[in-house]
Amino acid sequence: NVSGDSSTDSYWSEDGFYWQQTPGENGSICSDGWIDVDGGPIVHGNANPGRGFETTISNNGVVTGNTVPRIRPMNMPPVDASYIALNNDNPSLPGVWNGNNLRPVLNGNGDFVLNGGDIYDMPPGRYYFRNLKLSGQSILNISDQTVIYLTGDLDTSGGDIINHSQIPQNLQIYMTGGTAKVNGNVDFYGTVYAPNTPVTLTGSANWYGAFVGQTMKLIGTGDIHYDENLDFHGEVPLPNRTGLVR
Repeated sequence: NVSGDSSTDSYWSEDGFYWQQTPGENGSICSDGWIDVDGGPIVHGNANPGRGFETTISNNGVVTGNTVPRIRPMNMPPVDASYIALNNDNPSLPGVWNGNNLRPVLNGNGDFVLNGGDIYDMPPGRYYFRNLKLSGQSILNISDQTVIYLTGDLDTSGGDIINHSQIPQNLQIYMTGGTAKVNGNVDFYGTVYAPNTPVTLTGSANWYGAFVGQTMKLIGTGDIHYDENLDFHGEVPLPNRTGLVR
């Protein structure tokens, strides 16, 4: 479901920043079910629903490509977190300051939690958490290649993840289930692969990368810019040029 005044298009991160390029027409959305383009969004690409389903375009919505139903299902593989559960960089995570005290950033349940204006610099690495939650205008800073596996929920509705490299491939989030609520107060550079997770993107900031969910809902005015340069380094065998998936 794409609503509000959002739009989708594409670019190549290896060619520089998005604003330095002419946007491409591969900001496609795909689904194994229905697709609803409602309000004033512009999809610069295709909007291909599942076999036997339709793409509904209403009000001022625009799709520049085709809306032909898919012949074959997406067959998005589930996330297998069994290896990363035993082989991760969690022990290298520094603590976070709480007043004059330094506390662990992971609680006893394996949740990564920032709140109360926390600002945290996450070292590059591969991590395994249950939930990741940002609240109280907290900030999670990413500097280089960072891969995060979640077995629970992702909720950044009260904070922001800032990928300072501005390369989407440097922030990869994989989810085995739960729910994902990603709010954009600042531009988000990264990928979320969650084929068994309802994913909701809200806010006015832009999204650079790619998103996969059991259901996808884009609310607000933020635009999605698909990075055609994405390479998931064998984490999962993703199909090419997939922006939004149900």
